[in-house]
Amino acid sequence: MRKKHPHCFPNARLALFALVLAGASLTAAGCDADSADDDADREKLSGSWRITDLRVDGDPARASLDSQYPNAVSLLLRVDESKNEIFRVRSVSDQGDTLLGRSGTFNVDASDSELELNTEGGFLSLIYDFEASETDDPARVELAAEDDADAENLVDLLALDGFGNVEDASITIARERALTRSLRSSLSERPTAPEATP
Repeated sequence: MRKKHPHCFPNARLALFALVLAGASLTAAGCDADSADDDADREKLSGSWRITDLRVDGDPARASLDSQYPNAVSLLLRVDESKNEIFRVRSVSDQGDTLLGRSGTFNVDASDSELELNTEGGFLSLIYDFEASETDDPARVELAAEDDADAENLVDLLALDGFGNVEDASITIARERALTRSLRSSLSERPTAPEATP
């Protein structure tokens, strides 16, 4: 009588289960790392910025920005109390009138160095570059449109006139630094010039 060989299915099942568990834990670890990188870059990008430069189709276009918006165009990226990631682009006149006001939500993908802006009007994907910065808390960042559609959407986000079909666009932003309380108090405590006597 022929001796039956024991089946190795139980061992194969255990090996397959172990492989699935290992793959899942590696995937989870990768997700955690990606999430940590996203959080780190979101932290770097959060805050108030002013647009210091604009290039359209490779040419400097800062003059167009300045002629349309005499005061700074600011970009605000922040996470609100409800954990919503919101952004705002704004410029106001000397009289306090809003010349530019756009807002929406944003998302950061550190693996592709991608900042996604979502507005009611559409979706805009920008590649961010910290290399222009001198510190880990970037003083300056370049944001470049990924493709033609994004370039046109960037020009539209800034509501700029005088541009037709745009193939390439980028902006440079610089961090706006608010006066600290100690600096404010030291400025307010500075002696004032004596009044002129007749």
